[in-house]
Amino acid sequence: MLWGYSPWQREIAFWNLGIVIVAILLLVKKEYTTATLLTKALTAMSFLFGANHLFAVLSDSSKLGHWIALVANLIAFVLGLIVLVVSKKRS
Repeated sequence: MLWGYSPWQREIAFWNLGIVIVAILLLVKKEYTTATLLTKALTAMSFLFGANHLFAVLSDSSKLGHWIALVANLIAFVLGLIVLVVSKKRS
């Protein structure tokens, strides 16, 4: 494990799975307005979580877990922006 055993990591993983289920249900039910709001929120959260990991990397660049999380959140942020721009052009 990257950070050792941390029960809060399991809680975050369950939260993430729950959000994915909500997103899938919104798309299946064609609730595009709500899905867009969720995408905006998740994109903002990815930016904030990425910024948190960036600050951690800047204070101690030896922590591999923060590098991985920084890259993952950067990818999620960029993908969120792409989805929002593409969906805006289609509407």
